[in-house]
Amino acid sequence: MPKAINKKTKANKKYKTIIAGRDSAREIKIYSPKFTISKKVSEGSSKKNIKTAQRIKIINVSSNNNKDKNKEIIPENFDSINIESNPKDIANYGKIAIKEKNVNNQESGLPKIFPLNKNINFIAGDNREVQVKDEIKTTSGLSLRLYRKIAFSFIFFTILLLAVVAYFTFIKVNIIIIPNQERLSDNLIVDISDAGNAQKSAGSIKGIVEEVEIEKTKQFDSTGEEIIAGEVAGNATIINNYIKSQPLVATTRLLSPDNKIFRIKKTVNVPAGGSVEVEIYADDINPQMALGPTKFIIPGLWAGLQDKIYAENKEPIEYKQTVKKNITQLDIDQAVEDLKKELIAESEDKLGGNYKDYNKIVYKFNNDSISIIIDSKAGEEKESFSVTMKAKVAVIAFNRGEIEKLAEAKLMASLPASKELLKFDKDKIEYVLGGYNVSRGSATINASFEGKITLNSNADIIDKSKLLGLNNDQLSAYLKTLPEIASFEINFYPSFINKVPNLVDRINIEVKK
Repeated sequence: MPKAINKKTKANKKYKTIIAGRDSAREIKIYSPKFTISKKVSEGSSKKNIKTAQRIKIINVSSNNNKDKNKEIIPENFDSINIESNPKDIANYGKIAIKEKNVNNQESGLPKIFPLNKNINFIAGDNREVQVKDEIKTTSGLSLRLYRKIAFSFIFFTILLLAVVAYFTFIKVNIIIIPNQERLSDNLIVDISDAGNAQKSAGSIKGIVEEVEIEKTKQFDSTGEEIIAGEVAGNATIINNYIKSQPLVATTRLLSPDNKIFRIKKTVNVPAGGSVEVEIYADDINPQMALGPTKFIIPGLWAGLQDKIYAENKEPIEYKQTVKKNITQLDIDQAVEDLKKELIAESEDKLGGNYKDYNKIVYKFNNDSISIIIDSKAGEEKESFSVTMKAKVAVIAFNRGEIEKLAEAKLMASLPASKELLKFDKDKIEYVLGGYNVSRGSATINASFEGKITLNSNADIIDKSKLLGLNNDQLSAYLKTLPEIASFEINFYPSFINKVPNLVDRINIEVKK
């Protein structure tokens, strides 16, 4: 027997209901306020339904008479309804029409026709709870399949919805790019007006414009050379271990172990058992004849005396040249240039203390005022020469803070829309004096400067639409083609994802300095 379905309900006090009729094989539970009871009847029978729009009290209409077949039933006239379980009773009873009554005991409308179903027994209680059981399946196989399809469809679409929500919530790619840094150069021309100038021009910077005369003398070495002669010469000691003295004339030969021949410069007499210092020189004058300490034989003596009378040198014998120095034109030109630089440097040291109210001083020689005195001429044979220089130096003093502000502002104004200034080094601004007029107390300064620039955080250098659907390798290859990017880092979320989402708002690009 199928599992019973239980429900407790309260009977209406107005009616008494009892179980009547034959012993039914099955019971059902009445659902309130609306319910449907379905059961497939015996062989060959069609599906029958009992439907009510409201809870009704059932009264006894059980009868074997055919005249009750289409009888209208008024609930208050009966105690209960019993429908036999025998399939043939379905044909006997046919359809029973039941009229519902409203609260005022007025008929609510047309009769409602209920097809009778087999194996049905309605039970209710008087002023107490009763339990009505139904062991008949409440839906047919077709209805179960329909409900099952609806349930599976609901589960499927729920899972699909959760997957879509998870996709939009969790899946994303984060791209961190480190942009290239570039140098942006520019220059600025600034007018300097002397503090004592009553006619200060608009936009000019207050400063000092004046000329100072300076003088300096310095000695310089000559670099020109002329080789007059060369020699390989040195000193040697002639030793006599024989019992007799030995005279040696000038140019007597001395032979080294490596067969280099030297000669003595002067005639000498070497006493028996004694020694004599002599000057020696090489026959062949070239650097290869240089010689370290060694022992010489005297090949002109009898062979039996060569081991007793010989020469030694304790100091190296060197190749030497006789050179004459002379002044070249290059010496003079270089001396003048060097002296000019030194004169400017000394001007900064000596004159800087006169402009303590200013933190930047620019010096420039007045080339028309330079006078140079050189004590020698090009070609003269001299080891050194002296140069005296006199000149007027323009001194332009000002405070660089104002120029630094102007320079940075101009650099910022020249930035492309996608770039930002990363670094501006004020200490590397180069100041060059363009022109000056001492009598008017005015000068122009050309300030050259540069800064490091890079992409700003809002730069839109990557078209996100071109990244949709790319895998990690394809994305890396694309980013490497962008010249603005120095390096990059790609992070997929979750980490097992290796493909860019197909929505641009799931792509995050971060510019890191």
